[in-house]
Amino acid sequence: MCKGLAALPHSCLERAKEIKIKLGILLQKPDSAVDLVIPYNEKPEKPAKAHKPSLEEVLQWRQSLDKLLQNSCS
Repeated sequence: MCKGLAALPHSCLERAKEIKIKLGILLQKPDSAVDLVIPYNEKPEKPAKAHKPSLEEVLQWRQSLDKLLQNSCS
């Protein structure tokens, strides 16, 4: 059966006590919790919409690409 904490080596008990103390410190409520609040915007800003090229721009790009592909140096 279970022998309880007495069966554990002394070093394990000491380490468990240290961990308990450290966790206790972390779990304590800070005196000024307001200082820990991180401000943030209620609604995140929407990213700017991507520029949609006009039909003329698209046709110009198409022509430029065609010329580039037909060029013997490319």
